[in-house]
Amino acid sequence: MISKTQVSLAGSVLFLHPKIDSTNLEAERFLHTADEGALHEGAVFIAKIQTNGQGSFYRKWVSDLGGLYYSLLMPCSEAVAQTNALPQIATCVRDVLFEFTHLPVEVDHPNDLVVGDKKIGGILLKTLPKQMQHFIIIGIGINLNQSSFSDEIHMRATSVFQLTKKRISQKAIATPLTLALKKCLVSL
Repeated sequence: MISKTQVSLAGSVLFLHPKIDSTNLEAERFLHTADEGALHEGAVFIAKIQTNGQGSFYRKWVSDLGGLYYSLLMPCSEAVAQTNALPQIATCVRDVLFEFTHLPVEVDHPNDLVVGDKKIGGILLKTLPKQMQHFIIIGIGINLNQSSFSDEIHMRATSVFQLTKKRISQKAIATPLTLALKKCLVSL
């Protein structure tokens, strides 16, 4: 962890990091060290850059400046912990992204968000127990403001900016995303 700022977002503690290894790993570290009261309303972790972002199957998620690198840590029911909530959560994230961009974002199962044949985001879920309670970490990476990508991924990646020529701040999308995810978790 390089540095962080702690504030509040949609009723959850918010940790903002200029640079971090992974928001998901930071959420997991927080779960293991925080007292129960700090976990009740959840916590959100956002980074401007991740040095060790992960996609599915432990693939590297390129996390350069310009994207939203976001993790929500929330208590969840045993039912959520034991089921595959990814389809519902992916749909929720897609809907929030559509509200902001009006792009035809689709869920490419199991966990990719795509526009046409290019990836614009991804989602990872992990459930963990702590003191007879279940918690879920929802990790989301969205390509928001990148104007280009490395040669390695430019043929299969896109960003909101590349498609709309409009920039969206992390702050602008983080609050409605957090509210929508909390609502989704309650409905599962």
